[in-house]
Amino acid sequence: DDDDGGDGRGSTKKNDSGAKGGGGIRDDRAWLLPLMKQCITTTTGSSSSSSSSSHHDVVALARMTRLSTFQGRVLGLARRCDAASADGRRTAAEASIQRARVEELWSLFPAFCVHPLDVRENFGNVARTVVKALGDHGRYPRLVPIVCGGLKNLTIGIMERATASTSPTAKEDSDVLSKVSTKILPSLFKLVETLNQQSSSSGAVGKDGEESMDVDAAAGTSSSTSSSSSKEAQSKGQQNAQLVEAVTDAIGQLARICPPEFLQTLFRKVVQRLLATAAKVAESSGSSNGESNNGASAAAAAAARMSSLLGLGQALVASGSLDDASLSLLYRAVRPLVRTDEHDPRVQKRAYKVLAEMCERHGDFVTRDERLGEMTDLLVDSIVTCQVSARYMRIRCMIHVVEGLDSGNVAHMAVMPKIMGEVLLCLKDSNAKTREASYQLLLAMAVARDDMADYFRIILAALGAQTTHMRSAAVMALSRLTFEYAREDDAVRELLPSLMQTVAVLFDDSSREVTKSVIGFVRVSVAAMT
Repeated sequence: DDDDGGDGRGSTKKNDSGAKGGGGIRDDRAWLLPLMKQCITTTTGSSSSSSSSSHHDVVALARMTRLSTFQGRVLGLARRCDAASADGRRTAAEASIQRARVEELWSLFPAFCVHPLDVRENFGNVARTVVKALGDHGRYPRLVPIVCGGLKNLTIGIMERATASTSPTAKEDSDVLSKVSTKILPSLFKLVETLNQQSSSSGAVGKDGEESMDVDAAAGTSSSTSSSSSKEAQSKGQQNAQLVEAVTDAIGQLARICPPEFLQTLFRKVVQRLLATAAKVAESSGSSNGESNNGASAAAAAAARMSSLLGLGQALVASGSLDDASLSLLYRAVRPLVRTDEHDPRVQKRAYKVLAEMCERHGDFVTRDERLGEMTDLLVDSIVTCQVSARYMRIRCMIHVVEGLDSGNVAHMAVMPKIMGEVLLCLKDSNAKTREASYQLLLAMAVARDDMADYFRIILAALGAQTTHMRSAAVMALSRLTFEYAREDDAVRELLPSLMQTVAVLFDDSSREVTKSVIGFVRVSVAAMT
């Protein structure tokens, strides 16, 4: 920094005598910041992963990863850089440099959180500073993923050490983090709602910008200003979406270690607000004709709020800390949002994300007999109302549901033909993740059916579809199943000659799309038979 002793008393002298940039860091020493970050991470990794680390490495670890060092030295420099950026005597470029250095100094925080040695003594003070930094996301948006990354590192590290009993202070560190998390989590929850509301307002600005461009064009005036504002609004919305993802990841990790009673209280508040917002949206849509600008902006704000609350619910589900009663409550709250397409597409997509998280993290909850029937009915009945953006998450939910089906249960097997059409069409979806998930679902259904001959007959029925898109998709499904099973399953190998004869009829189809799929099937079948 600018002073030799580190207490700030020599900074003025140094600035006057040769510090080029002033503030907290001299320009000729700014190159040390990325090097410090690399050295902290390298030293921590080598010292914690190798049992033969030298005493010098351990001493370096103790010196370099104390939260007191970050709180006292690094944040001290960051405060001085922040103050320098607000100095009216500086040019805009110099102020921007100082703000960038604040972010560079904070970027050391995740490295300090990998294995700090003084969590009990100093994390409480650091947590207060962290909460203030998150509240300053308007000026320093890049601090949000940095701070959240540090909290994730700290939580994961402490939990791993507590589980493996590799550190004598791990249990005490875990208790301290659990206690302090009750102060951090509410701030993170509030930040998620704030960012989603800002994204909603940015989207509204973008739409207004597009409308104003049409008016300007009709009037013969320039639309460059409106176009620029629309792009800026879109960029801001994308940035906020990335920040929300980082915050929800941190919430999911901290929820694993916070007190269960506190977590349940937060969860109930989230669900209550979600239900209240959904009810308000339903009332407003029924009473208004949707023509007023105020109504449109209110609907956008409500959609943003519902999306943020669903995101918080997803983070809590991902933590694995919710009990069955909480999961059942959340499921009942999400179910109406999946069934309807009257809400903003973002809301349904978020609802499917929550449902998919429940399926992945709490498989036993979903695959119980009474719940499995509800889930299958929900997914079958909501085929028509599914938004395009929610297809991928919907397919993920269906994979987990299909894996819980019993081949000996007639009601379960009756689900297969009902969802087969959707699965086949999703094989040709424009989204690559949706296509891959659909192939995985196709294979999961084959395992669940446990009768390849009957399963092939269900798919062969789609060869008589009226659209070339469906016929092509059916042939692609047969190709994938042949590729996966023909070499190992004797029943599939015996079906190949008759399958070849049936599919070859489609060579007379005038559609290039169908012909291309048939050629692919022939190639796969010949390779399997030889």
